[in-house]
Amino acid sequence: MSKRKDKGLKLLAEGRVFQLREGEFIVKSERGDGEYRVTWSRDRWVCSCPDF
Repeated sequence: MSKRKDKGLKLLAEGRVFQLREGEFIVKSERGDGEYRVTWSRDRWVCSCPDF
């Protein structure tokens, strides 16, 4: 499993992922100082996070 996938699963387990609608989520940052929009678009995940 990739490091990014491990981090994503950890955020999910910690209750930092909120579904807005099908294929669209808000994810609270690990540091707790922000949140990012994650969407499923054109057969891939897209994130507004700076390191995407």
